[in-house]
Amino acid sequence: MFIKHASQIVTLTFVAIFVAGCARTPIVNLFLAPNKDVVYHDEKACVPRKLKRVLNHTSRKFGTVSVTSTKRHPFENRSKGGARNSYHLNCQAVDFAVTGNQRKVIKFLKSYDAVGGYKGYSRHYHIDTGPRRTW
Repeated sequence: MFIKHASQIVTLTFVAIFVAGCARTPIVNLFLAPNKDVVYHDEKACVPRKLKRVLNHTSRKFGTVSVTSTKRHPFENRSKGGARNSYHLNCQAVDFAVTGNQRKVIKFLKSYDAVGGYKGYSRHYHIDTGPRRTW
């Protein structure tokens, strides 16, 4: 297969990025530099891409985001008081800290369709990919 046009190279590159799906893939890192204002203190590879986007946008608006919890094992989830069917168990939830007015942060998080569940705990927040709800 010979590539005849530059547009084919561009198209193949974007297809490779889309198919790769994971930011750990070297070709993706060429185009999507990691956001240094989102600091992970837990498993980064487990966070869904759509929640990573929310975290990146949150850091641009409010400052450094410190991710404290992503994937949890059942015992860890119970010890932290997590729900029996927590989205953390399936890599679909993120807990993080960020400075800023809590009402403004919550309003910002609610504006994203990717965010289902959300909760604020005095500069600490939870978001997940479940249905829209808070508690």
